[in-house]
Amino acid sequence: MLFLAWWAISEGDENGLIWGGLVSLLLTIWVQRQRVISRMQWRFLPGLVVFYLVEAFQGAVDVAIRAFELRPRTESYLMDYELKLTTPWAKDVWIGLIGLMPGTLAVGVDGNRVQVHILDHRLAVMDALKRLEWHLQRLAGENA
Repeated sequence: MLFLAWWAISEGDENGLIWGGLVSLLLTIWVQRQRVISRMQWRFLPGLVVFYLVEAFQGAVDVAIRAFELRPRTESYLMDYELKLTTPWAKDVWIGLIGLMPGTLAVGVDGNRVQVHILDHRLAVMDALKRLEWHLQRLAGENA
């Protein structure tokens, strides 16, 4: 699958196929050694994807609206969020994904505490952050 994705991205270029094959092979070996895949609860992946696409769409609409305002309304602040996730890769995914959600960005990590920059206090981000964590807990096989 990785090889086919790389082939599509490189538009079938011969050099892309060689590098794509090599990268796919190395990544597959690395993932197998991490044993991440065997513990994942794949049946929960579609729920995470749908949740995330809805959040990303809402974020895009919000940014578009703010871009056309004469005086964009932003009242940003920093918030500490305590992660309940225990699986290391799930924590990393959560930290990465919130940067693509509406009005949020992880700016600091200290153990399970993540400092999150919120673009505007009127955005209801706490619920979205908790729901993202819940989806990742289920995917990682943790007790949600």
